[in-house]
Amino acid sequence: MIRQIFKQIWFYRRGSAWLFAELLVIAVVSWFVVNRIWNVQYRVHAIPDGIDYDGVYVLSLDELYPGQYGYDSTYDTDEARMENFFRVGDRLRQMPQIQSQAPISMTPCLGGRGVMTIFLDSVTMVNTAVIQRICGAEDFRLLGYRVLLPEDGELVDEPNTILISEDLAMTLFPGVSPIGKTLRDAADGYVQEYEYYKNSKITGVIANVRMSPDAENIPMLIENIHRQEYFEAIVFNEEYKYAFRTVPGVDAEAFAAELGRKLESGGGLGNYRVREVVSYREMVEDRILSGSMDRLFLWKALRIFLIINVLLAVVSISWLRMEERRGEISVRRAMGGSGWRILAQNIGEIWIMTAAAALIASVVVINIIVLGKMDIVGETEQFMLPVTRELYPLLFDPVLHFLAVEGIVLGLLLVVVTVAAAVPVLLALRQSPVEGLRDE
Repeated sequence: MIRQIFKQIWFYRRGSAWLFAELLVIAVVSWFVVNRIWNVQYRVHAIPDGIDYDGVYVLSLDELYPGQYGYDSTYDTDEARMENFFRVGDRLRQMPQIQSQAPISMTPCLGGRGVMTIFLDSVTMVNTAVIQRICGAEDFRLLGYRVLLPEDGELVDEPNTILISEDLAMTLFPGVSPIGKTLRDAADGYVQEYEYYKNSKITGVIANVRMSPDAENIPMLIENIHRQEYFEAIVFNEEYKYAFRTVPGVDAEAFAAELGRKLESGGGLGNYRVREVVSYREMVEDRILSGSMDRLFLWKALRIFLIINVLLAVVSISWLRMEERRGEISVRRAMGGSGWRILAQNIGEIWIMTAAAALIASVVVINIIVLGKMDIVGETEQFMLPVTRELYPLLFDPVLHFLAVEGIVLGLLLVVVTVAAAVPVLLALRQSPVEGLRDE
């Protein structure tokens, strides 16, 4: 059959040449599109979340204002608002279905987030996420944060202390324990508004935590603060929320559906009312989509657009080739030829042309990369610490990286062209040989 396939390719060389040229261009363009998407997606999905979302839900509260039904001016003071807000947490803590709870202001962090730039020297800087938590909160147990240092897992949970992530600890204090040290011990220069952290002692190191499901880890610093200071941040952001984890064995969805009614029927909410109870993961994903939109949306759309166009283009060429060969197919079937053999031969033809186009496209891509001095490996995000070569060789070894992307492109092309080639052949096979020969 192989010899017959090559004969057919040569016999219909004009149509085969058009298809080959089309596949060659598509293979070259596809490599750069796939590389741009895969390079980020691989990093994102290869790096662990550092957070356990299962069984975690978020309770959102709305605050009543003058003129709204149920509003009580008695509770419209700073003290009453804070007292009633934390009373909600106390009620959650007392429910047997809830294992742990903690107030949450801005997802996916448990507190307001900013970015601090730490200057290790005159040229080296590390951009670090700064978030806040209440001293004594149950957030670590709630979200499954893993304490690496101290080794016994017992944190010194006091105000004016800070916790840092593993990647930040390895960058600021390579080879030594950061416990009991300050940021001043690691570097001399800082952004002025974060001068406070110079004298705050590091009391713990936690495993890296991903700030967003569609992003890589960012070095993190957690500030331990009083609950009054934390509540002021909640008021500023106007996000009154609690995250909670249900006890194993509890029907979390059913409990979440009834939680709002239970809280409001029990009273004691002041001017707060339950707006919704949703899963933590759902809330994080909604926040991402409702913000500036997915940062890879355009590239994902381009990928889909590319696949559709490859499919349509190959289908069009294959359809024209089948129209040209309809008489041949009818003759072969009239002489007892197997429909599956005809289908296999046509798919074999397009596979061989695809493989040849991919091989030449690889040479073209390599020349573009070399002559253009393009960097196809390494960093993908401005604020991320480097992912190590030892953990992710596919990202940093140029040969492995190129082969990984080429493998994805070739696999994608083979799937698309197989579908595109099979459809017109199957339609031609459905026609009786007599009708096919009559048209000739």
